[in-house]
Amino acid sequence: MSPVPWREKRDEVFWRGTDRGAVNWAVRVQDMYKGSPRKHFLDAWGGTGLFDLAFLEDDLLNATVVNTDPSFVPLDRWPEWRYLLDLPGNGYSGSLKQKLTSSSAVVLLTDVGVPGAQPVYEHYHSGLQDLVHVLQISMDDAGEKVQWARANDGRLEQMVQNSNDYMRAFDQLTRCYIWKLLDEYAQLLQYTPTHSQTSAFIGEVSVRTLKVQRRPLRREAAAFRARCQQLLEEYAQ
Repeated sequence: MSPVPWREKRDEVFWRGTDRGAVNWAVRVQDMYKGSPRKHFLDAWGGTGLFDLAFLEDDLLNATVVNTDPSFVPLDRWPEWRYLLDLPGNGYSGSLKQKLTSSSAVVLLTDVGVPGAQPVYEHYHSGLQDLVHVLQISMDDAGEKVQWARANDGRLEQMVQNSNDYMRAFDQLTRCYIWKLLDEYAQLLQYTPTHSQTSAFIGEVSVRTLKVQRRPLRREAAAFRARCQQLLEEYAQ
């Protein structure tokens, strides 16, 4: 994303997206009938003057239609706004990583007003802290929180710096997460799959073992484990 000086940014909370996102937030079938939390949020806050929000044209078979929508704003222009909103959808937020590395503050909706509903977490979410890396809001207090943000520019600028620093370890954290996941799985996997064990599957199934290209030295593996353990503990705090 292109950097834009803080003072030159538009003093609004920006969001563009499609009207999806009831599935993972619905605890009961009745919750599904209430509609998308995204729509509820836009209905509640879209005309308040604090937010620049708009739905984009949607087509599950052709995602490129959003690019021709009059309200479409390309990713590299998002930093023109001082605050970037992240609204939950049907899955993980694919754009949250980019927002956290931008020059704008991230406003994160964590409570959609559905009792028992939980967001979809990714491995790097565990260390994100309210008022440190992101500004957490709910469906009810969004306007109040944004007004607070406007009155506390210094805090928000520091939040941007904190989130940028946090994401600098993203690649290493991802490698550590995958290592930890596979290491735990390997301890549970106490057998070597064979062709006879795949006979119950329909169709032809093959078992393939990939050749190890290079095994790390013991000191390399020990250093990696130590660094990962430290990093995972830091992100879990």
